[in-house]
Amino acid sequence: MTASWQETQVRPLLGLLAEGSLGQTIRERLREEWGQPVEVTRADLQAASGPAYTLLLVISERWHGLLFQEVNRWSLANGTPWLGLSIEPGCAVLGPCVLPGRSACATCAERRRANAQKQAEEFQAERAYLAQQACSELPPDPASTQARAWLTASVQTILSQLVALEVARFGRDPETMLTYNALLYLDLATLSISRHPFLPEPHCPDCAALPADSAAAVQAAMRLVARQKLAPQTYRVRDLLSLKDRLLARYVDPECGLIRGLTKDTSNLYANFAAHIPLQEGRRQEVGFGRAFNYEQGQVAAIAEALERYAGMRPGGKRTAVRASRRELGEVALDPRTLGLHSEAQYNLPHFPYVRYSDDLVLNWVWGYSFARQQAVLVPECNVYYGLHQWSGERPYVYEISNGCAIGNCLEEALLHGILEIAERDAFLLTWYARLPMPRIELQSARDPLIGLMCERLYHLTGYQVHAFNITLPERIPCFWVMAVDEQQRPDYPYVLCAAGSHLLPEKALINALQELAPIVGSHISLYRQERERARSMLADSSLVMQMRDHALLYCLPEAFERLAFLYQTPQTQTFAEAFDGDKPPAHADLRADVLDVMARYLRSGIDVIAVDQTTPELALEGFCAVRVLMPGMLPMTFGHHARRCYGFKRLYELPYELGYAARPLTDADLNPYPHPFP
Repeated sequence: MTASWQETQVRPLLGLLAEGSLGQTIRERLREEWGQPVEVTRADLQAASGPAYTLLLVISERWHGLLFQEVNRWSLANGTPWLGLSIEPGCAVLGPCVLPGRSACATCAERRRANAQKQAEEFQAERAYLAQQACSELPPDPASTQARAWLTASVQTILSQLVALEVARFGRDPETMLTYNALLYLDLATLSISRHPFLPEPHCPDCAALPADSAAAVQAAMRLVARQKLAPQTYRVRDLLSLKDRLLARYVDPECGLIRGLTKDTSNLYANFAAHIPLQEGRRQEVGFGRAFNYEQGQVAAIAEALERYAGMRPGGKRTAVRASRRELGEVALDPRTLGLHSEAQYNLPHFPYVRYSDDLVLNWVWGYSFARQQAVLVPECNVYYGLHQWSGERPYVYEISNGCAIGNCLEEALLHGILEIAERDAFLLTWYARLPMPRIELQSARDPLIGLMCERLYHLTGYQVHAFNITLPERIPCFWVMAVDEQQRPDYPYVLCAAGSHLLPEKALINALQELAPIVGSHISLYRQERERARSMLADSSLVMQMRDHALLYCLPEAFERLAFLYQTPQTQTFAEAFDGDKPPAHADLRADVLDVMARYLRSGIDVIAVDQTTPELALEGFCAVRVLMPGMLPMTFGHHARRCYGFKRLYELPYELGYAARPLTDADLNPYPHPFP
């Protein structure tokens, strides 16, 4: 261990760039403890050579973004740590202490702060105004003048003490500093101090250096290894609940957090949480939902889903390195047509937001791993990262959502749950587009009493009767479509709401579906009353179904229920024993064996499983792995009737015939023309 300054009695060489009375107070405090600091000017930072400071301190009585940016870049270029203190309206901000090569930088902190703001536009406008003030382009700012008025002797003393304590911690071990990857706020009105940790920003223009995406890296990352499960029929290797405090400390902070905050939903039928993850300097927000039977479990589930959303939006763990057309790349590149395109009629629509695909279209490609080919393949970047176009501005050729994105405690976990999600959506959409009268499951035949309790609770609290349909397909991944139907036909209540669920255990798959269904029922009662006329417009004109929420809203109408008659009036019924007793769910002690079992079912059907690693540095800190699973030939979930992708799928045309539901293979003309009811 390196000896501290106090132990060696070696005084640090402190550089000080400071202004005003606050700067003088801190200067005197430093002089008392460590001797006269070296006075630094902005011009000194431009010099080719100068003193090799142990630590540079920058003190400003205002927010001076340009100065701090200059110092930050100088620090990174010269390998010199620095610590800044600035006064903003209402508060003093100390930090971060930038340790080049070891910590996040000041630009990371500023980006995290900008993201976390609830009033993003106001924050950016204030920043721009303060920047102009700092450059003396405007008269003195009343807010800055007021901030200086708050700099009483007591405030200056507190700030000088904080700086001195941080300098001392720096001498002992820089990573013990309160400003290591964190900011300290001093409220100038109450004198309360708060600490706000943040994570390095993988897209930081000043300090980030993402590795280039490569086939070799994918080959290495996608090696499946043995993983001991928590129990034979528990398909996880770690209990997130035991990590709750760590996850909250790592990811959640209202000022700088990757997750801005968590919302506890006490109005729902179950213990639900929402985790709010801001993006694009706060202009966009993704939400991770945690649906559970207790609030602690719901909290950690919401955090995990928010991290999954974050990883799926754009590359954060590697830099895309291939841009070409498929014709140029050849067979190493996946044929995008196998993932499903829009129809020619859709591409011809006026103002259609997606460009027509051809093999000559130049795209960004990322490396994934094909488990059928047992090798790395190139996949269109826009099929992997569903929010990328919002940063790049480039029009994708196809609509994508988070379908197949999954987070896990290891690669194997993420792979399994990505496959399960694709299986669920494919089964739901195939049932819908082919209008398959899949069997109704007798709920009372379930061995798990939780199923009956959940249905009874839903009926008791809302009056909705639950109906469940077995939409499991030949690969035998248990999937269910559930309906909550208002069989009392109350005039101000949605008539029907739908959801789906999957799992390797049949009864758990149904429980998952019911957990998805319950909050939808709760939220759509008031929504339907507010937007009933809009729903009627969508019933008359399917093109008005434009976004996710429209799909469920449309089928709240009693008049739309006839579109679900093919399923609701199915003549087939099954007990759980009749439906699944011949199946043996994977129950190995090793999760890898379960994953290989499930993948083999699809590989035998001619469906490849392709995985793209989406893990970002932030996720890796807590041992998480994120993937995007792509399964060419499986139906992709879409929202907005204009964006549906259901044409050209051999599976959709042939499977209803093979299962005995159709007299011949289907054609495009046979497909259900209406928007699906998936929520």
